[in-house]
Amino acid sequence: MPGSAPQHASGRTEWTFRLKDVGGVLRQLHEMQTEFAEAAGQFEDALDDLVLVLEELLVNLLNHSGRRESALECRLSLIADDHTIWCEWIDNGLSFDPFEAPLAEPSADGGVGLPLVRHFARDCSYDRRGDFNHLSFTVPLSTAV
Repeated sequence: MPGSAPQHASGRTEWTFRLKDVGGVLRQLHEMQTEFAEAAGQFEDALDDLVLVLEELLVNLLNHSGRRESALECRLSLIADDHTIWCEWIDNGLSFDPFEAPLAEPSADGGVGLPLVRHFARDCSYDRRGDFNHLSFTVPLSTAV
């Protein structure tokens, strides 16, 4: 899997992935979930929430990026401590803030992804720097949402 091995320091576990094979990213996310669960402990619900958020961000990137799949770039960094998983997502899609964008009416074609992202993600921030979207958020390591 592309990315670095987990880094352990002062109660934190950190991963950084470069998602270049966009077609295989969902598989990579689920492999990451397994690896992260082994290192972060027994937080399966929080990891399920995290993967759901990442899958929704990925689907939005693939469907609305304004780029060919082969031209997409995405970097994902995750840091876990005792209370949260912090995530930084950087992509080269069109400028898009998923935390503030208007919500679409749910339909058979979609419209439920952004509400899910907003439900599970906390401490959300978005910034456009050059050609890249920079998102950061946390997912609590507890079942209370």
